[in-house]
Amino acid sequence: QAFCMRDSAYFIFKQSGASLLEPVYRLSFQTLLAGISILLAFTIAVYIFVARYAKGELVNLEDIRRSLKEAVTEANLDPLTKAGSRRFGDEFLTSAFGRFRQGEPSPAILLFDIDNLKKVNDTYGHSVGDRVIRSIAEAVQTNIRSGDMLLRWGGDEFIGIFGGLSKESALPFAQ
Repeated sequence: QAFCMRDSAYFIFKQSGASLLEPVYRLSFQTLLAGISILLAFTIAVYIFVARYAKGELVNLEDIRRSLKEAVTEANLDPLTKAGSRRFGDEFLTSAFGRFRQGEPSPAILLFDIDNLKKVNDTYGHSVGDRVIRSIAEAVQTNIRSGDMLLRWGGDEFIGIFGGLSKESALPFAQ
């Protein structure tokens, strides 16, 4: 209970513990809410920053992956004929030989070259010789199966790799 003694002076002679500690409880609750709010705001800010950074990095990694894939594809193709390059052929033949040693059937391998290409180059020039090489590569690629492979091994030399072609069928197919 409280009695007014003078203008703003009160005499309190009995007070419950709950009413005495209420300001402390209120302040503690407000401090707790403020702390949780600050922690939540900080967590959201960090999450947004990390998410934006991670998204940017993923975009960069995707660009790098795409560029790398294009570079590998370019390195594996002969620029003139769009047939497999010799470097790719070395890797592919090594891999095929490893599979053969593990019991898989051997693919038929056909090596051929373009007869008299030197004469064509000497007579008509290298640009015509390049057209001959490109035409022959295109003709072979349009007449082989999608799973078969044509490699440009050197100037006028090509290697064809034909999976599932028997020994008996290889010579007639090559001719």
